[in-house]
Amino acid sequence: MRIKRPSFRRWPFFSILLLMRLHHLLLILSALFHIHMINAQTIKDFQWKNRILILSSNAANTSSVDQAIQKINGAQQNVQERDLMVLILNKDKFYTLENELVDLKPVASLNTLNDGYILIGKDGGIKAQEPYPLDLKKLFDLIDSMPMRKSEIKSKY
Repeated sequence: MRIKRPSFRRWPFFSILLLMRLHHLLLILSALFHIHMINAQTIKDFQWKNRILILSSNAANTSSVDQAIQKINGAQQNVQERDLMVLILNKDKFYTLENELVDLKPVASLNTLNDGYILIGKDGGIKAQEPYPLDLKKLFDLIDSMPMRKSEIKSKY
């Protein structure tokens, strides 16, 4: 019985097929790895999609941040209605309320925010910068007074 040797003419085909399968595997793995991470390069990537509330967190204001998070969690319907994304800034890194790392480049202008929160509108402009404690009613009233929000309310009803 004679054993067939593989033809070297087919090696390019098999190597391409192998590379394609590896590529698909890498795509799947990268998707699984990043499933819990919001992938954006800068805050500008959220422009026209979300308003952003950034809570500044440091060792001195942990209780204030925890109270703010409790208030936000208790008002999720209002937060979602206003397309409000809440991020926690801690040591030049951004986190979601679920403590998941958000892939954002540090923003130099936010480094001056020591003990408080900042609201960024859908247009990318800073709408409020306030010290703690977080006053959600005041924040929601401010958002509701914005022309873009008024337009959203009008188109909804």
